[in-house]
Amino acid sequence: VFAHPKSLHTLCLLFYIFRHYSVLLFFLLQRFLKYFWLSISSVNIMSAINSN
Repeated sequence: VFAHPKSLHTLCLLFYIFRHYSVLLFFLLQRFLKYFWLSISSVNIMSAINSN
């Protein structure tokens, strides 16, 4: 008798998705970090320009 077969199935599904889409997730994470870094850099540049 399984304790929680539905949660176990969800865990297996998540593992399957992560295994097959890890490259896609890594690509999306890379893009997100790039845009995040660009936005931080632009804010720093704008604050430096405003301070001068």
